[in-house]
Amino acid sequence: MKNMEKYRELEVFEYEKAVKSLSSKELEFLKEIYSFPSHVAPAKEIAIKMGQTTYQWSNNVIATIGKKISESSGVAHPNYVKDVCSTYDYKGPAYFMFIGPYFKCEGRTKGSKDGWQMKDNLCEALRTLGYVIK
Repeated sequence: MKNMEKYRELEVFEYEKAVKSLSSKELEFLKEIYSFPSHVAPAKEIAIKMGQTTYQWSNNVIATIGKKISESSGVAHPNYVKDVCSTYDYKGPAYFMFIGPYFKCEGRTKGSKDGWQMKDNLCEALRTLGYVIK
């Protein structure tokens, strides 16, 4: 997409617009993350709840959703090493950051369980649109 804005936190209305364009499978995936305590969901557990077996499946779905949110909002994805976790060697896009950080990097662990923690504005957008309840 041309003229993408630098990565930043999205507003609720930007998430609402993006969520409306997701497939039913992608929406179900977000609802699964939301359903976990504190909206923190490990990739493997989401995959299993959705009838899949590998965390890679979840990684692919969350990347697809993040890319759609990026395109819808006109905001570029963050750089994985620079913006997410400098201790990893991965150089690709970190589209998942539009959904939420994955707590695994040293210094970023949230509780005893690794997982994506859904961003508050995305949670609010899902509630506002009636896809989930508080």
